[in-house]
Amino acid sequence: MLTLSPASRTIDALALEGSGAHAVMLIGGEGTERPLLAAKLAQGWLGCSAEQYERGPVDMLRVVPAPPSRIIKLVHIKPVKVKIKGEENILDIRTFIRTVPLKFKHKVVVIECPERMNNDAASAFLKILEEPPPFVKYILCAHTTSGILPTILSRCVLVSCRPVTEDDLGNLSEMEELFSERDLERLTVIRKKPDAFRALFVFMQTLRRMPVTRALKASEEFRALSEKLDIGSARESISEGVRLLGVWLQQEKASPEARLTLIESHRRIVGNGGAGYQLDPLFCQLLADFGPGEH
Repeated sequence: MLTLSPASRTIDALALEGSGAHAVMLIGGEGTERPLLAAKLAQGWLGCSAEQYERGPVDMLRVVPAPPSRIIKLVHIKPVKVKIKGEENILDIRTFIRTVPLKFKHKVVVIECPERMNNDAASAFLKILEEPPPFVKYILCAHTTSGILPTILSRCVLVSCRPVTEDDLGNLSEMEELFSERDLERLTVIRKKPDAFRALFVFMQTLRRMPVTRALKASEEFRALSEKLDIGSARESISEGVRLLGVWLQQEKASPEARLTLIESHRRIVGNGGAGYQLDPLFCQLLADFGPGEH
């Protein structure tokens, strides 16, 4: 099991008070134990329970590549004089670490895909990493070390994460099998809110039997169910719902036209397009494509 893997034992040691580690880089692609080990280390450094961690500890900052370019920019690392639209409310690392922890033992910064930092961001982060406050810890979750500054790598404890096995995944329901695509990180998200994901799965199974006259009603119901996934903002939750609908359509062997409509709808929703304006024509296309009474 994961708790017995060499990487997991290393994380147990690094999480101990007095280990001396202030920055750990977990290296592993999709389908590895990386997300579980990141959560385990963050909980250890914070000194919080699993329930407190799931609620989002006040003393933890998560930095992720920003859409649509999927880049970590300078604005994520330190304050900048000129910000563009959509970047006004980003909490940067330097601002976050200026104050001592409010509730837990340390402040923890988790950086997803550090290989996606642009040059300015990487240089700024290196300066922060060189002079860490004693109460700050860093967890860098990298798919690969390619593209990461050697000077950043040299200041981190590197931990290689192994692929997840069938035993690690456990017994999967039909919904978990489909929606997680056997990826541990996605499965972990699903198991935090199983009722919300199950309701969306059941809704999708009814689509084959819906007449096209119910398209607008189906669009409204889908939007409400997707928002209950509660993955970040309402837009992010709806975007994830559309992605899962695409996974289901692939299994159902929907027509190329229906799948292209879904891809375009997803792209526009991610790009700040109105969800209602995108979902209504999508469901009109889907139900017309399926035809009433099939299956």
